[in-house]
Amino acid sequence: MNAPKTKAEFRDFARYALRALTPDQRAEASERICARLIDEIEITPGLVAAFLPAPLEPDINQVLRQLAMAGRLLLPRHCPRTGLYELALTDLSDLTELIIGPFGIPEPGPLTPRRDDAALWLVPGLAFTSGGIRLGRGGGFYDRLLAPSQGRKLGIAFACQVLETLPQEEHDQKMDAVLAE
Repeated sequence: MNAPKTKAEFRDFARYALRALTPDQRAEASERICARLIDEIEITPGLVAAFLPAPLEPDINQVLRQLAMAGRLLLPRHCPRTGLYELALTDLSDLTELIIGPFGIPEPGPLTPRRDDAALWLVPGLAFTSGGIRLGRGGGFYDRLLAPSQGRKLGIAFACQVLETLPQEEHDQKMDAVLAE
């Protein structure tokens, strides 16, 4: 395989690397990521914006539960009026309050209070560089959600997702750091 050059080629490369992880490797790496995340969250006061992990992403659910129990968890939800994503305060101890959004991802319901004051963002992606360049799935949703934020942006990844270089465009939001196992 030739070295990837375009965003589409890098996305294919990252998906291939993620699919190559065994369930045991994914679980062990997720545990190490969670341990590091807990340390990070303990030193960061305020609300934490996060993501519900998709099957190929690091499983950070134990950290999400801890944040929810402390009343510190924000999750993105789709706003049908604007077509954009926004943050909502979330109580994951009651999963019945999550609804399935337009992209099949569970998200806070429309009556959940909207917030936009996250001190820390836990951000998914297909690939990152150690310098904080992030490659998402291609819709620009996180770039638009992160653009106005003053909070610290932390990319969450398996080691196989951290690459030496990635293409970057002007609208792409850079991470302040990347946390991998």
